[in-house]
Amino acid sequence: MESFESSRHFTADAARNEVHQCNRYCDADGKNIFEEWDYNVVDHSRSDGFAHPAHYAMRGFAFDDGAATWLIPSLDVEQFAAFELFLAKGDTRHSVGLVYGQRGTLVRTASIRAHRESASESPWTKAIAQMAPWQPDGEWQGEELLLRPDLSLVTTGTMTWTWAECKPLTVFFPDNIILRCPARLVLGQAFSVQVIWMLNQVELQLISADYDSAADLVALRHQRLSR
Repeated sequence: MESFESSRHFTADAARNEVHQCNRYCDADGKNIFEEWDYNVVDHSRSDGFAHPAHYAMRGFAFDDGAATWLIPSLDVEQFAAFELFLAKGDTRHSVGLVYGQRGTLVRTASIRAHRESASESPWTKAIAQMAPWQPDGEWQGEELLLRPDLSLVTTGTMTWTWAECKPLTVFFPDNIILRCPARLVLGQAFSVQVIWMLNQVELQLISADYDSAADLVALRHQRLSR
């Protein structure tokens, strides 16, 4: 329903134990809106993830290549729930955000395409309209990593992946980004939220948040694949 330019700017102390984040959003009228947060290792590191400075129920989890997520590990599907899933390669990164409202209904999605430093060097297009349905054809092979709620990391080894039709809502964003998620979170039903990014004709990345029927996080899955 809307599109706008934005930036995320981070500064840290010398030890990188304290971070200041400033988000800038430029609306259609050219007005700048700012949001700022401070967070640090002592106050925000938790045994179940990194506590979001603005939404304390949310936790951050990160892999070592820039893939990451913000989410609530234990959900009440009758209440507000938010997700943001990140994928990255070098200085190029994107995230897909979702918000579920009361009674578990999906109310908003957002595709955020970012590039470090110079916007003029960004590989992203300016397209904002959703794309016609498509799929990453063929068989893909690569590595899968599992990050569990207790922060343990498991490498499942080499795996293969092919596109499969499934029931969840599928949204086709510009620049070969696909979101698969439930249109509604239903009490007693397990679910997954997944983002697929086809970087080019030979590289594919996926990140998924898997929840059980009690709406508790089971694992984050990150897959780096090639044809």
